Amino acid sequence: MFRSLLAYNLTFVSLENSKVITAEPEKANWDISWSYTTYNSGLGSPYWVQDFISLNTLTGVSAVQVSTSVKSYAAFAEGDLTGLNFSAAKDVIGTKWRTAPNTSGVGGGVKTDLFYVIKDGSGNVYKLKFNSYISGDGGERGKPVIEYKLIKKG
Repeated sequence: MFRSLLAYNLTFVSLENSKVITAEPEKANWDISWSYTTYNSGLGSPYWVQDFISLNTLTGVSAVQVSTSVKSYAAFAEGDLTGLNFSAAKDVIGTKWRTAPNTSGVGGGVKTDLFYVIKDGSGNVYKLKFNSYISGDGGERGKPVIEYKLIKKG
């Protein structure tokens, strides 16, 4: 049992059932996570945020945001990697890829003027863009649509 726990970044325990619960994929088997979290607003208090993208920085994943005014997602290729400054900050993507709906749940949508380049722990490099995530952009909350493509094998 202990040996298998070493394959995970986190261990979840049910006190009610006295059991270890496997809720996370093995640490080497994921790069990004789409989830809920609390986040610091910069105004001195945390707030609850949906649709938050975290990097698996514990396995060496890093990312960088690219503006479509520099290069389009479709045209971005391996030769465009030179000069990019990848960040290993867990929240490098966070909520920067979207606009939030208003307090009534209306509006919001994917920012179509940017995409991300992600380097996994094995050195593979992908480009990733968000296509939809909420009714304001033609999507459905909780069912995000992303597009990604390997652009350099590690």
